[in-house]
Amino acid sequence: MRSVPSDLWDKPQMRAALATRDISTVFWLLREVISQRHIAMCTGCSQSEVSEICNGRQVISYDVLARIADGLGIPRGYMGLAGMPIPVSRTEPQAIDEVTRRRELMATAIAAVTRAPSEVPEPMALETLTEPLGAVTITDLDAAEHALGALRDLDQSLGGVAARPAAVAVTSRLSLIAASSDLGEGMRRRVLELLARADLLVAWIQLDCGDTEECRTHMARALTTARDAENTKLLTHVLYGSGRALLHQRKPADALRLLQLAEVHATGVQHAVLSASQAWALAELDAGELVPRRLRQADEAFALGAAGGPAWLSWFGTADHAAVTGATCAVVGDFDRAIADTQVALAHRGAAEARPMAFELGTLTLCQLRAGELDEAMATGGELLDQVGQLRSVRVQERLAPLVKEANDSGDSTVRDFGRELRDRVPAS
Repeated sequence: MRSVPSDLWDKPQMRAALATRDISTVFWLLREVISQRHIAMCTGCSQSEVSEICNGRQVISYDVLARIADGLGIPRGYMGLAGMPIPVSRTEPQAIDEVTRRRELMATAIAAVTRAPSEVPEPMALETLTEPLGAVTITDLDAAEHALGALRDLDQSLGGVAARPAAVAVTSRLSLIAASSDLGEGMRRRVLELLARADLLVAWIQLDCGDTEECRTHMARALTTARDAENTKLLTHVLYGSGRALLHQRKPADALRLLQLAEVHATGVQHAVLSASQAWALAELDAGELVPRRLRQADEAFALGAAGGPAWLSWFGTADHAAVTGATCAVVGDFDRAIADTQVALAHRGAAEARPMAFELGTLTLCQLRAGELDEAMATGGELLDQVGQLRSVRVQERLAPLVKEANDSGDSTVRDFGRELRDRVPAS
């Protein structure tokens, strides 16, 4: 009987199907190397069940998924099965410490959704607060709410380096308040919600400063705190933020698992956020054939609007939706839609959103270069050069690196000059 080649599970299309638990696609890909009868024997399914799955029947049961994985020799972690270790891709060697830290974050995310206990490390303290706590009032929490909004705006306009000290101080203050035993239940829940949002903000700020370890620590604490606040919309938002952080770090398989985990409690516009981000992760996994369906789901969910969503989720508007779909299309080489969507995103940005605009101007310039629109690319690139000088952001440096390389490799001297100027213009963080 013919066996399954061991390297089949690491092929991009198969990895994407496993990550999304698309067993129908898994079986179809398997039928290229083994028979349907063989699949049935290995998985304990009848041949009629295998046929139904191949024709689109979904497999949701954990026990059945585990039986399929074990019977076919699929590493369970490739399917994101709860409680199982996340495997290291044989095609992308990584340092064991990095893998361990990502496993810990994934375990914390699963524990947050299932409400299981988890151990979360304490973040590094950049400042020590010695001011007495005193009585906590609604006014104090309103002030913290306002501060988080202002710090998010500062992070967007100048980068994480500018916002980090104050953001860490606000988070430390909220941690002290949350530890107080004098809070009523309603007050305590609001404090936990604010603390989860503060930790999420600090996580992104730390990532923007290049500190991935502190980013993960704050993400893990945000997940646990959102769970303790019993706010499923907030927990979904933190899971989304954690997934997007991993996507930025070029860990699309892990990002996809967190984004799928976030679907458990997603409502309203969150479905659009998650579907668009999952499409981006699938594109990075070289699973282009699965991307259009996710993009359609994102467009449909976004068209329904954000009615009834919490105020702190209102940031995901037309600009953000178009930016994510544009970035996704850029990865799969659909430059027409990538250019169109990114232009929509830029048209809806405010002047203070300097970092998102830098990301989108970079995406637009890169797509125009790859589409052969050199004049348009240089015009957009000029806007980008004006935009990046004020930002102190590791993420901007990393997001613009492919554009710098593309420009430096160009056969056009004007484009090469632009690449050198862009490399010199982006300040070190």
